[in-house]
Amino acid sequence: MGWKVPLVVVMLLFGAAFVGAQTLDLPGPDQMGRCEEATFMLTFTADAAQTASAIVFTVTRPNANFTYVPSSAHITLHDGTDVAAEPTSSGLDLVWDLYAILGTAYELPPGDTVTVEFALATWCNTISGTLEARVDFDAGSLYDSQPVEILPGAVRITKTPSQIQAHVGDTVTWTITVENTGLGPIRNVVVTDTLGSGLSYVDSSPPGTPVDQTVTWELGAIEAGQQVQLELRAEVVACEGLNNSADVRFGCDDGSICYDTAVDGGTATASIHLLVDNPLLEFTPPDIQIPYCDPDGTTVTMTITNAGAGPATDVRLEVNFPAELSIQNVVHPASWDGTYFHLPDLGAGESFDLTFDVVYTGDWCASGPSGNLYWQAIYENLCGEEFRPPAVFSTYGTSYDTTGPPSLLVDLSGDNQVYICTEHSYDLNVSFSGLDVCSNGSTSNIQVVVDVPQGFVVTDSGGGTWTPGGDGTGGTITWTTSPDTALDTSIGLRAPGTVQCGEVATLTATATATDCCGCELSASDSIDIAIECYQLVTFTREASPRAQEKCGTITYTNTFVFADDPALDNISFDELTFTEAAANDQDYVEGTLSITIDGNPADPIDVVDGTPGGTFEIQGINDTSSVRGKTLVISYEMAFTASSQPTSCPSSYTFYDWASLNLGPDCSTGEECTEPCQATEVLSITTTTPSMDVSITGLPDDFVDPCGTYDVTITLTKTSDYDPHNVRLQLENLNYCIVDLASITCSGICPADLTPTDFGSY
Repeated sequence: MGWKVPLVVVMLLFGAAFVGAQTLDLPGPDQMGRCEEATFMLTFTADAAQTASAIVFTVTRPNANFTYVPSSAHITLHDGTDVAAEPTSSGLDLVWDLYAILGTAYELPPGDTVTVEFALATWCNTISGTLEARVDFDAGSLYDSQPVEILPGAVRITKTPSQIQAHVGDTVTWTITVENTGLGPIRNVVVTDTLGSGLSYVDSSPPGTPVDQTVTWELGAIEAGQQVQLELRAEVVACEGLNNSADVRFGCDDGSICYDTAVDGGTATASIHLLVDNPLLEFTPPDIQIPYCDPDGTTVTMTITNAGAGPATDVRLEVNFPAELSIQNVVHPASWDGTYFHLPDLGAGESFDLTFDVVYTGDWCASGPSGNLYWQAIYENLCGEEFRPPAVFSTYGTSYDTTGPPSLLVDLSGDNQVYICTEHSYDLNVSFSGLDVCSNGSTSNIQVVVDVPQGFVVTDSGGGTWTPGGDGTGGTITWTTSPDTALDTSIGLRAPGTVQCGEVATLTATATATDCCGCELSASDSIDIAIECYQLVTFTREASPRAQEKCGTITYTNTFVFADDPALDNISFDELTFTEAAANDQDYVEGTLSITIDGNPADPIDVVDGTPGGTFEIQGINDTSSVRGKTLVISYEMAFTASSQPTSCPSSYTFYDWASLNLGPDCSTGEECTEPCQATEVLSITTTTPSMDVSITGLPDDFVDPCGTYDVTITLTKTSDYDPHNVRLQLENLNYCIVDLASITCSGICPADLTPTDFGSY
């Protein structure tokens, strides 16, 4: 935008040069704009008393940018004859030789007038100057001149408002103002407005001509000081390419351009300040329950709502369904590609119901569907910016009717310590619970089998069928019952004789069936039975405590009450051998052995200590009297060792600890169901390790900030009856660090030094 003021050179040649009374006048405009045409006239009047002949007119242009307008010149003779007369050009001169033009000699009568009328044009670079004229004739020459001032035009273009706040889809309006700020008119004015790629032309006033992204107006001429306003409307169709520029140019009729803001400067610009309303998708995924053994699976419907202020596009829902879950029958327009649900775009406030079927394709008999699902929504706003709100979690599993999953229960109860040849009753309960009928059928009858240990004789089969082993003992007892009828019975067993004295036998009950899905059901229960012997000695054992921590000791008290029977007359205390099995790698505690006979202390003859790992044996008591009718008490302490079970924390372990008293070589063996030469007794002992619980608070349940700092509380809690020893808290595989070791505090039972040792872990 701008204009140029040419140097004005005014040459005034006042008055005509007079030869006698002849005159030459050059009337015409003294001001012209650029790209303009103006008419000038040469008027030659002859002397009133003299004829003029050999007339030649010469006009000298101020500069080369004043150009003659072709075919504009004509000569009017004294008699009114009008003759078209193109001049002869020579440099800046335009020459009209009347003889050459008329083709014959011409004489201007005295006092008459001949005129030459012609037009000159200005251009973009024309500057002010003086137009000079001369007429030559037979009597001499005359002169005249006309100064012409060039009034340049200038242009300014503005666009308002310079910035508009708008959303995608809004229609915006700009006003384009084109103003002539120069001294003269501007012509062939053309305005162009180029819309960015994110804008689409709607209309304009006055109407422009849109081609692609450019709108053009041809305004013609604008006088100095005048302005023209244009109104343009466009739609915001994208989030980018929202700039807009307008330019104006003007020039001459031949297409030459005097000024173009696109080239010379002055482009008017405007833009859109985009208002983006972002979406926010909300949904609560259901916990999916698939009916047991149903080939059609289950139908899931969940609602996704856009609670944000703007539309959500390219909506995807990522779910980590395992391979054995097949997603089928997704209701259009949603779809599933194996990783994502693809949903339709959701406007602000809109909701969409996602409906699909989930079918379990795995082996129902191996394991039913169960696990966690991770749901991640992914979507974009209108500008293509991606959003990933925090993931949501749900579960999937198997549904049954109100009775629950198909299962069998076996409960076997009774004595776990028996004397040889005694009879005992064992209660057996077998029941079915859960879903009885499903798509593949119903539950089969239940087969129940009790495995009777060898040596035991069935005295009551409890309504079952006993099939003894080859020696007439042991074998199996079998029943068949329906799922809706529980088996509730008792069986009778007679213990073996002396040949199995000191052994442990296992009584096992097993139930099997096929459920409605064709899957095998099985359940069992068992009892370990310690077989003890009858003897002429009543042997009782006590352990204090019966349950002890692994680091502790147990006091065993063994009391032998000898019968007042002549069979014992020849058996003396120095012949006795006491053996402690010291099971589970127990270790005898030195100095804890105590022996009394009828309350009086006694000493051992020889002690053989093979613990841990072997037995603890007393070979004879330093007393030669008969054992008949007397009471012997042997007590001592056993400690658990590092190799004792259990070997891990927390845990527990139950074992049998045996002890026996051999009555020596003077004892005679009795019948099958008595054994007077050896007294055997067993105890069930449980050893446990301390247990603790560790809990951590202060961290978010789901996600943590990658650069976040959190106050974390770690709580150690004793959950057993025994105190843990040498407790060490170790943090491993850390992807974080303790910010300030000096900030660690402790309450409760605390170590003397709270500073952790860093071995790559704390």
